[in-house]
Amino acid sequence: MSVLDPIERSRLEWKFVKTLCYGAIFLALLPLLFSLIAKPAGYAYLGSEFNQDDHMVYAAWMRQAMDGHLLFDNRFAIDAQPGITVHLYFFLLGLIAKVIGIAGAEILVRAVLSPLLVVLAYRLVKRFTPDVFTTKLALSFLVLGGGIGYFVWHNYGVELVKPSTQAWAGIMLGRLPTDVWQPEGFVFSMMLTNSLFVASLCLSLFVLNCILDCKASWQPVLPGVLAFAALMNIHSYDVLLMALVLVAFLAMALARKQASWQWILRAAIIGLGAVPPALYFFHVLKVDTVFQARAATLTYSPNFRQLVFGYLPLMLMAACGGFMSVMPSRKRLVGFAGAGVMLLYGFMVAVSHTGGYWMSLQTWALCYVAVLAICCLLATDSDAKNLMIAWALVGLIAIYFPGLFQRKLTMGLVVPWAVLAALGFRAVAAKLDRSTRNLATVFVLVFSSAGAILWVQREGLLIRNNLSNTTIHPVFISPDIQSMVEYLNKNRGGHDVLLAMPGIPIQSVDAAYHVIPDSFDPPMVYDFNPIFSGLTGVYTYAGHWSETPDYEKRRALVMRLYSPKTTAPERAEILKETKAAYVVTPVFTAGSTHLALLDDLGSFGQVVVDGQRYRLWKVNPLP
Repeated sequence: MSVLDPIERSRLEWKFVKTLCYGAIFLALLPLLFSLIAKPAGYAYLGSEFNQDDHMVYAAWMRQAMDGHLLFDNRFAIDAQPGITVHLYFFLLGLIAKVIGIAGAEILVRAVLSPLLVVLAYRLVKRFTPDVFTTKLALSFLVLGGGIGYFVWHNYGVELVKPSTQAWAGIMLGRLPTDVWQPEGFVFSMMLTNSLFVASLCLSLFVLNCILDCKASWQPVLPGVLAFAALMNIHSYDVLLMALVLVAFLAMALARKQASWQWILRAAIIGLGAVPPALYFFHVLKVDTVFQARAATLTYSPNFRQLVFGYLPLMLMAACGGFMSVMPSRKRLVGFAGAGVMLLYGFMVAVSHTGGYWMSLQTWALCYVAVLAICCLLATDSDAKNLMIAWALVGLIAIYFPGLFQRKLTMGLVVPWAVLAALGFRAVAAKLDRSTRNLATVFVLVFSSAGAILWVQREGLLIRNNLSNTTIHPVFISPDIQSMVEYLNKNRGGHDVLLAMPGIPIQSVDAAYHVIPDSFDPPMVYDFNPIFSGLTGVYTYAGHWSETPDYEKRRALVMRLYSPKTTAPERAEILKETKAAYVVTPVFTAGSTHLALLDDLGSFGQVVVDGQRYRLWKVNPLP
């Protein structure tokens, strides 16, 4: 590979970066383009289709910002709460939403931040990639890369349920690789589905660039402080991940005697940027019982095999090149062997992880210390490369930190593995002629990135079917629901509570009424609870599986309201207990016998929006 003049190299790389930025913008806008084609007449696009209920949590914060609130509360719970949550990102999106709407703000910001992520990644990658080819490959892996989930692809859930995938069930322990369902771990899927993840990864990359830059200057310190503070505010889990990675990075720098006390001091000051928002976070956690319940939601990390298969092609390339690069150094070879043993051991004992925490705190701490030792043995003369090694290895153990939020610690794990994979492929392909190398490059790109096509396919499927991957939430809302949203935005009180029937998934069946695995039909009644909280700011009694305390219990109570076996006095008690000001009921044609639902609240209130499929009732005050 020829050596280019630095100016010419920069020109060629920036040309590629710009192309990748345009692609990132197109990717972020792709669901909107799909929606314009598939949207039924009169319907409105909600702006998201993957994890729709979570996006409505974001929307509820944006809706409060649209009302001028900087301090937020939880609109998915009716419990007493101080309303002191601060989320700067969604406050800013809410200001944008006042002009272009909630869906428009989410899409626009995702389209703006996605190319910014590419640029920030390039700033990090160019520090140690030796040539234009490797830089381009690293960025391509970073944006497109994933695992082998495309071999067992499912559109719904995290379990292997298709008969065609059962050959993989044994080695994969019956579970899908993370690149199928966990967008926060992969750049392509987060650009396609979630602006918060893109924003969080942008801040993480910015902080890491500042850490590297402050080795020689104080100038990056203040921007780094502000970025770390913002990261703590908008996605606090990532601060823990960055802290764990940076401790390993510091150990590597000390092992190579590359860390000056001035650099350590500047980096420590950047880290202190997270302290004020962290203290406020713990204050909110202490005084807000609703926030406590939300923080205690079970979000355990996936099985280690799901994780490995989610990044396997990148890991294999990184391992091949890594082995070649460490051969001259006995110490680094020992470190490489240690990393291999750690991965193999984790893969083997993963069979014991069927749920809950995989490790106790003591076990996790021992594993982390072992990773620190391996990182020190693998340390090189390149600070940026050491940072990638630290992130790649620490990232594999960080997500098993025994805290209920542990799954969130996968954020951006594709970044270091993508960069190391590019270096690994370069080392393996160095002696190939140009045409063979180009052919091999195409192969490894397809091998590591084929899942991206299926992510796009799934977005199109969800939009076409008007069904989120949650199986109970819509992608578009009908004129009926739009009328109710408009009414509530004009007439709701400060603490009005709304009840709507929670959705019930309907699995698809074939002509013989056999269940079709991994296929769902739109439910007879969607779950509109999170949508009303998100788009109007009204409180819902059973709005979200994580945001609502005792969600299952409260969901069951709401379902009782719609049961034909519930008597009028019992309904009155339910309305009183839930403090309902509004109730949404489905409308069925006369003689419908397939589902009996509550269709008359005349003794409790009056219809304020009478639609073809749904009615909105305003409940009279109950004694």
